[in-house]
Amino acid sequence: MNCPKGRRSFATVLALWVIGLASVLVMGVQSAGLGQAFGSRDSLAEVRARWAAISGMEQMIAILADDAENPHPTDAFNVYDRMSRAASGSVGQASSYSIEHWEGRKRFDGPADAHARIHLSRMTPEDLFWLPGMTEDLIAKIVDWTDPDDDVSPLGAELGTYLSRPQSYLPRNGPLETIEELELIVGILPLDVRGEDWNLNGVLDPNENDGALTFPNDNADGVLDTGWSGILTVVSSESTLGLSGLPRVRLGLGLGGAELVGRVGISAEQADVIAQYAGTNNASLLALINTPLRSLRGLTGQVINANAQPLTDQQIGLLIEEAAIDGPWLDATGPLVPGKINLNTVSEDTLAYVPGVTRSVADILIRERAGRGQGFRTAADLMNVPGLTRGRVQELVGQFGFRSSVFVIRSVGVDEASGMEVELIATVDRSRLPVVIRDIVIR
Repeated sequence: MNCPKGRRSFATVLALWVIGLASVLVMGVQSAGLGQAFGSRDSLAEVRARWAAISGMEQMIAILADDAENPHPTDAFNVYDRMSRAASGSVGQASSYSIEHWEGRKRFDGPADAHARIHLSRMTPEDLFWLPGMTEDLIAKIVDWTDPDDDVSPLGAELGTYLSRPQSYLPRNGPLETIEELELIVGILPLDVRGEDWNLNGVLDPNENDGALTFPNDNADGVLDTGWSGILTVVSSESTLGLSGLPRVRLGLGLGGAELVGRVGISAEQADVIAQYAGTNNASLLALINTPLRSLRGLTGQVINANAQPLTDQQIGLLIEEAAIDGPWLDATGPLVPGKINLNTVSEDTLAYVPGVTRSVADILIRERAGRGQGFRTAADLMNVPGLTRGRVQELVGQFGFRSSVFVIRSVGVDEASGMEVELIATVDRSRLPVVIRDIVIR
């Protein structure tokens, strides 16, 4: 039977449409399959890159933990050299990791030392004034943000100011937890805090060294301008461990004297004087740098032992590193104490902002450090430096330490087949054992 022409045409069109739809469906299934394959491949690449980054971070943590318990007896730079040698490596043949940071124009293998910066909590308003771009009103606002009350200081800002903002929030009323928290303080700009290091990863990334081609704008001079983040820290903390790798000897009235004998190499009589002095109000082990044992006074105000034999410089240095006046910060769950600046790792640029350190003293310290291949180990290394009095050394040791507890590790894992990268940035604290990761960012 013959079909009408119109119906044959319709049947032909329908057949072609069905064939076309089938082709589309087949292509869709193929595309979905390829998409899933590519997606699975990307997921696998990301997993390999992430595990490589984790592997690098674990290498650094293992070195830091080992050095905390078994520090090198003479070389202050030994732990940095170890981390530098392990700062890159392969995980099988599929992935690799690298760990680096920048200080100005120089790139370094290994983690960044948080103690190479000044802890914000150790700075007075007068100290803050010397930071680049700092003003009196910004200082007042920083003080109001960090103090425990809601009283507004002149030029400052408190609870009412932050509640009235379009997206309201509360001031910290306590110490900052991260350096970028400064940007929450009204009037402080990200440029102040970050400089060119817009992602705060401590590395001169390509977009931070290409002028105005990509964000952020920079001067393309090959130097990482880090703003205040390159000068300040809020994460360094004092170690509860001594140079021996053992917990510090806790000194108080009659407490810890016997342990000092073996740890510092002093006599029982000397240890007894130190223990009694440590139990007095406002006692400080740093006073021993400039005050003989025979002059120390006890709770009654009387000289403890006028016949006490003097300590050697080496004994004083060891005492300051191995012991501490008893306090809650020495407990495993006690409050962290803001860390001192590490005299071995602080840059010359940052040294210029350290409170109370004049240009002439900074020059002396830089010159002396350059001549010490193994760095400073204790206060004794400063006591005979030309140009530094005992009183000045006592002041310096109140600000500077010789060993660091907190490091910022930026580990980049790479999947070798695809080139995919995963960046981990962790703040690692070994001021107490076990070593802990206090903060981690994954990019």
